[in-house]
Amino acid sequence: MLIYDLTSVLQLQSEHFDAVINLEKVPGLCALADQVTAWRRYGFRLDVKTGDAEAYDGTQNALSVCHDGLKKKQSQHYWQEHLFEMVGAKWDGDEYVFGYEPAGEEKYDIGLNYQVGNKWPSKCWSMDKWKMLDMELGKNYSVSWQQGLDDMEQYFEWINSCKLLVTNDSFGLHLAIAMKKKVVGIFTSTTSYETHLYGRGVAVVSGNCGCPHVPCHQPVCRLGERVCDPAYEDVYLAARRILGDKRQLNPAEFAQKITNLAGTIGETASYQAPDSSGALSG
Repeated sequence: MLIYDLTSVLQLQSEHFDAVINLEKVPGLCALADQVTAWRRYGFRLDVKTGDAEAYDGTQNALSVCHDGLKKKQSQHYWQEHLFEMVGAKWDGDEYVFGYEPAGEEKYDIGLNYQVGNKWPSKCWSMDKWKMLDMELGKNYSVSWQQGLDDMEQYFEWINSCKLLVTNDSFGLHLAIAMKKKVVGIFTSTTSYETHLYGRGVAVVSGNCGCPHVPCHQPVCRLGERVCDPAYEDVYLAARRILGDKRQLNPAEFAQKITNLAGTIGETASYQAPDSSGALSG
């Protein structure tokens, strides 16, 4: 494995390969993929006239789904299917292949993977709802907030330490899938049915979103509001079900509990929220 820097770029440009596979649409990576000597090429290349990513043979369908919002909403294919198609193969339910071997063991019942990348803030579930989830699930389960934000291997180890990961649609979701963890995926502005969870999780979406664009696949909400946030109770109940908790809840009592939790979050200054390192601070 090579780190992407000037040295590795020069090395790759001087070597010969049987095949080059580039699944990134970043112009610089597309340009590099074009310049590496190889017999076969798969994925994306650079259009030298426009500076945009273009498709090698077999990748046109995936690229059109990326560029056409309506087609993306109407597509019923998992991205695993698209990726296999891009390299001339057929996906048959194949699992992710993840070469990292975790050193630790499971320590927590639930991990809260609450952060998303800077490019897609619209994917982030409301922090008040994360806090409510922590307060309520923490009564019966061991809960850990996201760790390893500045250290990739520590991040891998943290995900491995959790039996269940409650997560935004993010890199962490796919790492959890690769590690064969149970997952609750929270989908706001992105499409939930593109990600196959291999029977180990559930995708939660907003059941009563009034936005005509949902899922909009936009980095920032067009309406300036969090109208497509899934309900707290849907995420909470999904986590309990996956962990095998079959206790029945009285709907009226649960509604009152949510009201009380929201009031507690709004009024209690001493609530310990995670800082940027994933640790808890007052």
